[in-house]
Amino acid sequence: MKHLNATDRDMLARQLELMKSQVLQELRESTPGLQPGIQ
Repeated sequence: MKHLNATDRDMLARQLELMKSQVLQELRESTPGLQPGIQ
């Protein structure tokens, strides 16, 4: 496995955050009883 440089790390971190927010959004939409403040 090759070492990641800073650019790769930043890109992966952004992708991870993107996926996380998408999943949270889907969870909130599929659970109407959930409070909006919960993350």
